[in-house]
Amino acid sequence: MSMDAPSSIKLPTKKLFTTEQAQRYGVSQQTLSRLTKRGELLRVAHGLFLHPDSTWPSDMEIDWAIARTIFGPNSYIGGLTALFLYNLIDTPQQAVWVTVPLKTRTTRPRFRLIRTALSQKHGIETAKHYRIATPTRAVFDALYFTEIWGQSLAFAAARTAITERLINLDELERLAKKLGHPRLIEKYYNLLTFEALGLK
Repeated sequence: MSMDAPSSIKLPTKKLFTTEQAQRYGVSQQTLSRLTKRGELLRVAHGLFLHPDSTWPSDMEIDWAIARTIFGPNSYIGGLTALFLYNLIDTPQQAVWVTVPLKTRTTRPRFRLIRTALSQKHGIETAKHYRIATPTRAVFDALYFTEIWGQSLAFAAARTAITERLINLDELERLAKKLGHPRLIEKYYNLLTFEALGLK
């Protein structure tokens, strides 16, 4: 067996990994290049690799998986990407919106970052290759980050989520409390209650 075969150098076999992560396994960039040329690794983006035996996400999820690899396990797909996924806004997004810790930065134009100190544990679903906001978290974030996309968009998304019964106000209130911002929902409570009751 070759000295630099994946089975002998213990590279990750179930997830994407970066050049830097491979180097922590003691694998040089030159070795990665050789393994890729031989088909023993797949290069999915600049500096990102995948073992060929891994289960690859769907086309829609590829950028989401790459985002988690780049921005770390606490990041999650959110913002306008999540709102569009749940049919809460009409405009498809060219960039992928990713919610990340405050100190995270990027120069990659494919990604738009929402930097926050809010907990990234509540209202998040974990899939095999990525994390994504639940509908309730997506609506909370929409209302919380109105300085990014405006209050009108945020409220329209919340209204649609409630009238389509994608979320309910009780869930939204509970999540807001867990995140330490119960007054955020209080601000919109009366208007959203009218929507939940079918009153305009």
